Amino acid sequence: MPMLPEPDIVVIGGGPIGCAAALAFARAGQRVWIVEQAPDACHKRFAGEWLHPRGLDVLSDLTGWDAPPFVHATMPGFIVKAPGHDPVTLPYLHDAHAIGFDHGALVEALRARLHDWNNIHYIASARATVDGSQVHISGAVERVVTPDRVIVAAGRAGARMLQCAPAQSVSVMGGIVVDLPERDVPEHAQVILGGPGPILIYRIGLRRVRISIDLPAALRSLRRQPQLLSHLLEPFLPSMLSAPVRKALLANEVTWAAASYRPRCHYGTEHVSAVGDAAGTVHPLTAGGLTLGLLDVATVASLPFHDWREQRLRDTLVPEWLSLALYGVFAGQQAGARQLRDGVFQHWQRSPRIREQTTALLAIEETRPAAFARVFTRIGLGTAAVSLTGQRQPRNAGAVLRTLLPWARWPVAAVLPERLVTQRRRRSTPVAPLNLNIPLKGSQPMPLTNDHRYCLESLQAVSRTFSQPIRMLDEPLQTGVACGYLLCRVADTIEDHPGLEPAQRNRLFPLFLAVLSREISPEVFAAAFPLDDPNDPEVDLATHLPRVLRVLDSIPGAQRDAVLYWVGEMARGMQIYTQRRTDDGGLLTLLTMQDLERYCYFVAGTVGHMLTELFIGSHPHLPESSRQRLTELAESFGMGLQLVNMIKDVADDLERGVVYVPRALCARARLTPAQLLDPALGARAQEALSPMFTLAWTMLDDAVEYTCLLPTEATDQRLFCLLPLLMAGATLSHAQDHPDLLKPGAAVKISRDVVHRIIADAQRLATDNDAIRAQWQTLRHASAQRRAS
Repeated sequence: MPMLPEPDIVVIGGGPIGCAAALAFARAGQRVWIVEQAPDACHKRFAGEWLHPRGLDVLSDLTGWDAPPFVHATMPGFIVKAPGHDPVTLPYLHDAHAIGFDHGALVEALRARLHDWNNIHYIASARATVDGSQVHISGAVERVVTPDRVIVAAGRAGARMLQCAPAQSVSVMGGIVVDLPERDVPEHAQVILGGPGPILIYRIGLRRVRISIDLPAALRSLRRQPQLLSHLLEPFLPSMLSAPVRKALLANEVTWAAASYRPRCHYGTEHVSAVGDAAGTVHPLTAGGLTLGLLDVATVASLPFHDWREQRLRDTLVPEWLSLALYGVFAGQQAGARQLRDGVFQHWQRSPRIREQTTALLAIEETRPAAFARVFTRIGLGTAAVSLTGQRQPRNAGAVLRTLLPWARWPVAAVLPERLVTQRRRRSTPVAPLNLNIPLKGSQPMPLTNDHRYCLESLQAVSRTFSQPIRMLDEPLQTGVACGYLLCRVADTIEDHPGLEPAQRNRLFPLFLAVLSREISPEVFAAAFPLDDPNDPEVDLATHLPRVLRVLDSIPGAQRDAVLYWVGEMARGMQIYTQRRTDDGGLLTLLTMQDLERYCYFVAGTVGHMLTELFIGSHPHLPESSRQRLTELAESFGMGLQLVNMIKDVADDLERGVVYVPRALCARARLTPAQLLDPALGARAQEALSPMFTLAWTMLDDAVEYTCLLPTEATDQRLFCLLPLLMAGATLSHAQDHPDLLKPGAAVKISRDVVHRIIADAQRLATDNDAIRAQWQTLRHASAQRRAS
C-alpha cells in the first residue's frame, strides 16, 4: 500500500454499519480509512438481515442506490400469530416496504461501493487499536496514524474495545435458511408465538426464507437437543416449513447466536465514537438492529458530537425498550405475560389505530416516549379491565393486578423526567428499565441464581417430558414443582439405578429421609452418594442435592413443607419395596391388585398429593368444597398417569426383570409372569392386563374431574394437568389390544401428529370444563368402539 495522506477519519469495522459510516464521512469531504480485521466473517454470520423502510431510506441516501444491487426480498409488513387468536397483520404505513437479504450480500455490495470514492481506503485483514489520539494498524498494513476522529463500528467486539459494560443475556437465537417453492414463500414476515420462544420467518430472496428461532435463557439447553426442539416447534410452524426445519435441526445446520441487551447509550467521546451494536444492542425480535445502526450513521458526520449523541440517546430509547417489553410479553410463560399477550391481540384486532401506532413504533418511525407510553398503557389498562371483569370474586383483583404490574414498568419509565432517564438508562436490565428497584410484591419472577439455573437445566436433562409443562407454571409454584420433581427423581435413582447395590440403597434411603426431615444437611448425603458421573444426569442430580434444597428454601414455607413431606412419603414407600426379593425366575413382581395400588400410591399418588397442596396453596380463596374434592382425587391423578406408563412399558420392564402385572392377575389368566411375553399366550396376557386397563381408565376419569376443579383463571395449572392427561388417555387407547404391546423394544406410543393435536387441543380447551369433558368422552368412546370392533 503506498504511503497515503493521514486520514481524517478511521472507521474500525468493515461490516454494514462501518461501510455506511465511511460513506457518510466521505460524502462530507473527509479522508476515510476503514479497517476490517476479518473480511470473510460476513459470510459466517446469521444468514439474514432485515431493514425497516426508514433504514432503507438512509441506505439509499448514503449509497445513491435506487434499488439495492444485491439479492433481496421486499415485504409490506408483519403477520403475528398466536394460539387462540386470529392472525394480525401489521402493514407498514404509506405502502412502505422493508427488505430482507443475506448479510454477506449487503456487505459485499457496500464494500464495492466504497471503491467508487477516492477519499475512502478499505484496509482488509488488519487490526486497529486506539491509543490516546493515535490509531495503531497492524496486520496486512502497519501504520500509526493520528486521525481527527475514530468511529468504532465493530459490533460487540467494538463494545469490548471501548470497555463498555458487558451485555446481559436475554435468549439465544438459531438461524435456519431454507429454499421453498415460490408459491410457498410468505409475502409478509411472520412472528409466531406459543412455542418454546418466538419464531420470526421472513424472505431473504425470491425463494429463500430465513427462520429465526428464539429460546429464552431458561430454555437455551434445547439447542443441544435438536429432536426435542423440533418436536416442540412443529405444531407452530407453517406446514411447508416443518420438514425443512426438522432436517436442519437434526443435521445441526443451525447458526446459534446470543441475543443480548446492552443499553444503547455508549456513544463514546468526540474523538472515539461508537455506532451500531458497539453503542448498544436491542433484542432482535423487533428486527431493528440494522436500522438503528444506519440511523446512527445518518447524522454522525453532519452534527457536532454532543448534538449527535443527544439525538441518538433520545431517538433510540423507545426502540430499545419496545424490543424488551414486547419480548417479555411474547416470550413470557407467566400468567401476566399470557394475559398481556391476549390483551395485545384483542386491541390489535379491535383497533386499526392501535395497529398503526404499533407498526410506527416497530418501524422506528415513532420514537417519542409519550407515544410509546400511550399505546402500551392503553393495552395494559384494557387487559387489566378484561381480567378483572372475568374474576368471579372481587378479592382476586389484587392478584390479577400484581401479575400485570411488572410490564407496567416500561410505559411508566418512558414518561419519567428526561434527566432521570439519561442518568439511569445504562443501569437498565432486560426486565427493569432504569433498574429503579420499584418493589412489586408478588409480581417478579424469582432471580435466576446459579442454583436455580442448575435446577432448570437438571430438570431438562432428567425429564424432557415434564420439564416443559413445569415451565408453564407461574412462580413460586414453578420452583416448588420443579424442586419437588427433582427430589422425586433422587428417590427414584436410589430405588433403581443399576449402578447401586442393594446394600448401598439401604444406606442411602435413611440418609435421604434424614435430609428431607432436616435432621442432617444435604451435603452429608451428597458426600455419601457412591457414584460420581457428571455425564449421568441422575447421578449428577443426586450429588448436587444441596443446590436443589437451597432453591426449595426460597419458596414460601407452606409449599416447601408440602414438597418435603410428600417426597418423604414416596421415599419411605420405595424403601419398603426395595426389600422385595426376586422369584425363582429372577423377576421382581407385585402380588395382588391391592399391592399394585399401594405401589402406585407410593411412587405416584404421593406426587398427586404434593401437587394438590401446592395448587391449593396458590389459591387462598378457593372454596372449601373444591379443596376437599381436589384432595380426594389427588391420588387418582398421579396413579392414573403411572398406570398408563406401567401398561405401555410392560414388555420392556419384564426384559429388565421387573413385572408390574400382579401375580394374582397372571394366575387368574392361567400363566406365570414370565409367560406374559409368550406370543402363543397373547390372549391370556391381554386377559391378565385387562383389570389394569380398567383401573387406569377409572383413575384417569377422576383426573379429568380433578383438572376441571382447578380455577379457570389458573390456565398454567390446567395446562400442566391437561397435557399429560390427554396424552395418557390417547396412549392407553392406543395400547388397548395393540399387537405390539407385549413385544420388547416395539414402542407402543402415540404418533407425533397425535401429540401435536393434543398440544393444540389442550391450549384450546384449558379454560372450558364442558369442552374438556366432551373431549375426554370422545376419546373414551373412540377407545370403546375400537375394542368392540
